[in-house]
Amino acid sequence: MLYCLEITVPANTPKENPVEKEVEIQEDVIVKVSIRFPPGPSGLLKVAVFYGEEQITPFHEHEWIAGDDEVVEDTLYFKCPEKPCPITIKAYNLDEAYDHTALVRILALNEEYALPHVAASSALKAIKEFFRKIWGGPL
Repeated sequence: MLYCLEITVPANTPKENPVEKEVEIQEDVIVKVSIRFPPGPSGLLKVAVFYGEEQITPFHEHEWIAGDDEVVEDTLYFKCPEKPCPITIKAYNLDEAYDHTALVRILALNEEYALPHVAASSALKAIKEFFRKIWGGPL
């Protein structure tokens, strides 16, 4: 199941008081989180994904995902401890003048489908990286 949501963050929203948006995951495992940063935030919009106080992505606590006119993806294997599983998207905005919106997509699967999906996704990522190194550019 693919869960899609937008999170709009007002200008001058501090890290200590981020905007939060919750989604309830019905499946067993979260296998991918994708965050689309439309043009404009210049890295000033920061997003992280949590289960309670546990940060799911980015991997290291106290790090946040930022971007500008790009999609940032994380392939993972987060086994949901409960059903439905409340996942919270948190975001803050260091831009002093403009509100910014991130588009968040969460791919969740039942456990019997999750491991093969993650394995295939990781293999494809390694193959793309191999060819990128050979040809010297993005794929």
